[in-house]
Amino acid sequence: MSRLDLFYKNLQQDLKLFIFIWLVLGIFRLSFIAIMYAEVRDFISLEDVVVSLYYGGRISLKSAGLLAISTFLFCTATSLVSTDSKHLRKLRFILGSAYVFIITLLFHVRIPYYREFASGFNQFVFNIFKDDICALFNSTIQYYHISVYIISIIFVWFVLSQLLKLWLQVKTFDFPKFSRTYYTSLFVITMLVTAIFSVRFIRFGGSLLPANAINWENAAKTNNLLLNEAILDDLQALYRAYQTYEILHQAKGLNLSSERIDQFGILLSRKVIQEKYLEDYLAKFSRGARIAKPKHVFLIIAESYSQWPLMAKYEKIRISSGLKSIITKDNAVLIPSFLPSGNGTIGAVNCLITGLAEVNVYPNYQSETFKTQYATALAVQMKQLGYKTNFWYGGYGSWQNIEKFALAQGFERFYSSADILNKSGNAWGIEDKYFLRFIMSNINDNSPSFNMILTSSNHHPYTINLDQEGFYDSIAFKDLPVTIKRDEEKVVKLGHFWYGDKILTNFIESVRTNYPDSLFIITGDHADRMGIISNPTLFERYSVPLVIYGNGVNKSILPSNACGAHINIIPTLVELIAPKGFKYYSLGKSLTQENTVGIHQGAWICGNYIGKYNYDACECLQFIINDKLQPDLGQVKSITDAVRGLSWWRIINGNKIH
Repeated sequence: MSRLDLFYKNLQQDLKLFIFIWLVLGIFRLSFIAIMYAEVRDFISLEDVVVSLYYGGRISLKSAGLLAISTFLFCTATSLVSTDSKHLRKLRFILGSAYVFIITLLFHVRIPYYREFASGFNQFVFNIFKDDICALFNSTIQYYHISVYIISIIFVWFVLSQLLKLWLQVKTFDFPKFSRTYYTSLFVITMLVTAIFSVRFIRFGGSLLPANAINWENAAKTNNLLLNEAILDDLQALYRAYQTYEILHQAKGLNLSSERIDQFGILLSRKVIQEKYLEDYLAKFSRGARIAKPKHVFLIIAESYSQWPLMAKYEKIRISSGLKSIITKDNAVLIPSFLPSGNGTIGAVNCLITGLAEVNVYPNYQSETFKTQYATALAVQMKQLGYKTNFWYGGYGSWQNIEKFALAQGFERFYSSADILNKSGNAWGIEDKYFLRFIMSNINDNSPSFNMILTSSNHHPYTINLDQEGFYDSIAFKDLPVTIKRDEEKVVKLGHFWYGDKILTNFIESVRTNYPDSLFIITGDHADRMGIISNPTLFERYSVPLVIYGNGVNKSILPSNACGAHINIIPTLVELIAPKGFKYYSLGKSLTQENTVGIHQGAWICGNYIGKYNYDACECLQFIINDKLQPDLGQVKSITDAVRGLSWWRIINGNKIH
């Protein structure tokens, strides 16, 4: 048998192993759903089960492909230099049998793990190395009948291994014999092209395009926790656990002492506390409402809504006309000297949910977040003011653990694209048009509500049909500079910004029409990454707008020199609507009280200046206020260190200082 013939047969064996592993993962997925459904008894529709199996099958292509690639390297590739087919067959079966054992073991472990944590494998699986191993082993034997599990694992593995052996013994095809050499060459080229497309199809989980890829971050496709967790096979769930664990491990880079935390607390609160609890430093009392208490409050976090399109120097790039029209109203105010909490969406969400600064410790994954609610948490305090709290997200609830995180920190209801029948969108979520329409149709005027809204359309891979939405017929497109029009990629990005702005503005005005007693706080999650500006200033690179709009709001409701960041939104909202003497907790200061420092993950803004941490140089923002007095950089550093240090301590070490 020639090496080419042997390579061709081994390639078919790899394909058979791939199919076998993929089918086993699918069978285990269905078995997991059946076993757990018998226990949880939640209503599950057949349609949702089909969706779970479909997307699960897609993501398991990646897991099966990863395992099959090893047999290709160790067996098939080896066949090019060795013709010992007997040993290659034996090695493939040993590897395949080992993979089946690992998959079987993980499936059996997942069942008690899900019973305990209501989740497939996540970052907390690494806690096993921190626990008492003997105690853990004994409790496992006591509660989960480990002997039964061991017998089941061995039996299932043995049966599957025998089936794999029979499957690998199924006859393979010989390499075809052609009468002409170029036919052989054409066949080999066809095989190569097919292999390239197949690898790409498997790599992106049943898609040839990265935009439509399926991965653990966007795998939640139903409105049922069990089915969403079932979509991830155990290998993908372990990958999720590893990635989130690494994020947390790398983030723990600060070394703070109890004494240092006390110093920070005294600096920010100007008081010495007796009880050594960090949140005591953060307690404040409202000075009295600035506006009549609104029936509905909407905090809107617009995806990638940076501030530079609002600046006069970019007036010919008309992609923010909607928000500009709101800003011009008498009952709206723009705070231009404003920064997001960080450089990513989850940083903004973490800050606005917890009221703590973004310091790279990801509270959405920390165990402390799920043990207790932060006193600074926004939803917790809005409930104390009498509001029903809702979180609305245009993506999927599994993204960055956002659903569990929001519910753990005081939100009573969480809505995502999984709740919306219209599936138009991409891997990151539903189009804003349908998402905001869904919110509009589900606002309940029977009781006061606080609504945090996170949009998703102005984001890579930019799949909105801009022609259908009217962008190319709009003034925004027609007025674009010729140099930009020549760059199709930039045009598409600008078009998505325009779309997000238009849809958001329409939503806000529709709500105002139907529910005039509403207050809107509008900001961006982070500055844009569109690369439209070749050499942006720090302000253009980092700043996002903050717009407050509603009854009672006016241009002078905030001091002219007010500046801040996401961490200042919660106290500002409370001071606007809470009665005098209302006790609340916040790490940031209210913008109603002449806050003069905005704290970003890597930058600060103060008065008329913006700078980066650990850099003495800063930029003057002459277009904001007339005050050109450069701030005391030492004082700025002291405040930012205190805010960041207290945030880190509360998330990692808890509320107690000593």
